Amino acid sequence: MLKKGLSTVVTTVIMILLVLVAVGVVWVVIKNIIEDTTSQITPDKILVSLDIIDVNNGTLTPTVLNIKVKRDPGEGALAAVNFGLSDGTDTYIFEKTATGLEELEEKTFRITNSDLSDKFTFPVTIKEVKIAAVIDVGDGETVTGDFIDSYTTDLSIS
Repeated sequence: MLKKGLSTVVTTVIMILLVLVAVGVVWVVIKNIIEDTTSQITPDKILVSLDIIDVNNGTLTPTVLNIKVKRDPGEGALAAVNFGLSDGTDTYIFEKTATGLEELEEKTFRITNSDLSDKFTFPVTIKEVKIAAVIDVGDGETVTGDFIDSYTTDLSIS
């Protein structure tokens, strides 16, 4: 009696090898996803908190938007601040460096009409200002946090 085909042992070994290869491929994909995601989550991103204290036009001219920001307690290398300015229809993000804004300090950031000119049509009424921290995570890399505070206003810039 001549039987042709694979023996049970050979079939079992092939099945085990196929399962191991599949597990290896899935592990590589999941590991890469986890590494990419965890590199974006840093304690600094959670610890840096900013509040918008006041938004005004200044005393002399309605061509400047002054945004007073307070940094709450919490460690982290704050590199910049992103401001989301909305006219009620569109929202544009403007980044300003945050040098000199240490824990528990306040700083006024100025956004002029020349900063706004390539985004908005003048005159423009700013309806909402949002703020997000840009954290320096080292090696020249920065991570931008989510918008953590907003300020409703009705300021006209010309």
